[in-house]
Amino acid sequence: MANEAEALSVTVLLVDTPPHLDKSALEAIRLADLILCPTKPDLLSLGALADTVALIDHASAKQKTLAVINDLPTAGKARTAALETANVALQRFGVRIAEQTISHRQAMVDAIGLGLGITEKAPRNAASKEIEGLWAEILERTGAVQKEAAQ
Repeated sequence: MANEAEALSVTVLLVDTPPHLDKSALEAIRLADLILCPTKPDLLSLGALADTVALIDHASAKQKTLAVINDLPTAGKARTAALETANVALQRFGVRIAEQTISHRQAMVDAIGLGLGITEKAPRNAASKEIEGLWAEILERTGAVQKEAAQ
């Protein structure tokens, strides 16, 4: 997989793998520069992440892992409580947590319903700003920003 990507001059490749022990998932994890683990901030979603973290542990790749808290309430006590729940659970898993969170926003739901990304549908929307912030964090953590600047 890595050789083929390199031959095509691929600089960023996203692979969605199953959250259970599987040869291809394990290989993808081992080759990855960064492993993203998106999760909702509720206990059921965070509990389901345990299988993914076990897989990452099996590959000795926890240091390359970044949890992304998504589907957060946009404001108030509900947001604060959801963030606290997610942070406590993710810290117990021993994974880094992305600084950028993703809120539940109707504009995102509408864009997905149209088969569009939020940055296509509503580039100035708060949801777009969150996605752009996450993308910048991903690029920074993978070193893609430095690699691109060096070229």
